[in-house]
Amino acid sequence: MSSKLVIDSLMKHYPNVSRPAINKVSITIEAGEILALLGPSGCGKTTTLRSVAGLEQPTGGTISIDGIVVNDPANGIFVQPQRRNLGMVFQSYAVWPHMTVRENVAYPLLARKASAKEIRSKVDEALELVGLSDYIDRPVVALSGGQMQRVALARSLSYKPRLLLLDEPLSNLDAKLRIRLRDDLRKIIKEAGVTALYVTHDQAEAVVLGDRIGVMRDGELLQIDTPLGLYNNPANSFIANFTGAEAVLNGVIEPVGGRGVLRLVGSDEQIKLIDDEQLIKARNVKISIRPENVSINSVTEGGHAVAFVGNIVDRQYQGTQTLYSVDLYGQRMDILELGTSPRFQSGEAVKVNFPIDNCSVFIN
Repeated sequence: MSSKLVIDSLMKHYPNVSRPAINKVSITIEAGEILALLGPSGCGKTTTLRSVAGLEQPTGGTISIDGIVVNDPANGIFVQPQRRNLGMVFQSYAVWPHMTVRENVAYPLLARKASAKEIRSKVDEALELVGLSDYIDRPVVALSGGQMQRVALARSLSYKPRLLLLDEPLSNLDAKLRIRLRDDLRKIIKEAGVTALYVTHDQAEAVVLGDRIGVMRDGELLQIDTPLGLYNNPANSFIANFTGAEAVLNGVIEPVGGRGVLRLVGSDEQIKLIDDEQLIKARNVKISIRPENVSINSVTEGGHAVAFVGNIVDRQYQGTQTLYSVDLYGQRMDILELGTSPRFQSGEAVKVNFPIDNCSVFIN
């Protein structure tokens, strides 16, 4: 049975370290939901997961699972990891190399003193869920890396945990296996009906797997939203850059009649109207646009309502796509165009079409 996880103002200080590893992080994961925790190395995402697991003892805040408090340092509450009924999948496969697939998946059930009939039933169910029913009696060392990780996942699901915690489980796989298992993993977790916290530094994994995504930096949770919301409405320039919006341009906002007119520095073309008082007051802003959302045309072609004339200063042909670097009023912008045949040459003047609804504006 899946459970609701509530993390409230979680803190983690390590001795002799000035900055907290986790700084007042609050997250609620509804029963049956998958939350992907995304961020660069050292941002605190794994420490958060380990705190939920009971492998780290927080120094502040609370953690509750299905309404039961398992961590509350202020009141001396700390429930041991083995009493939290959680499943964990790590970067390393962490399978028992001397056992068969069946024996690996059965191990936590044996530890819980389940009956032979129950063990057989739950092992079969878990292996069917991860697509390894045909490998049940095979030595685990005879499996591929992706299959070993499926064994680890089946083992974590066999005893019906309240929560499933996954700490970069695909990072040790090669690129093709990683993509294949990534695409299957969400389906497996959803079919199991378990609440999941998935830690990753890979934004593609977070988008494919998460119902929502939380982005962390320096121990703080910066934003939590659906993949669609995070991609199209990032809260700041760090989130925009980390999730792939590499085109960041300098903009200026001119106050006009209580509103602000956003322009690209060096251009008289209006991009859009701004109502945010803080942005209007700041005047100088950053404009973030994803390269895949921008289109380019020849200067003679039509385009969107907002278009700028620039010059291509470099191009990188990548087989199925071409990456153009375009100079716009002294600023460089990367634009990605799909297709096996590049349409423009270096030095050529082009019209750059901005998608107004996909432009994010930040002070920082």
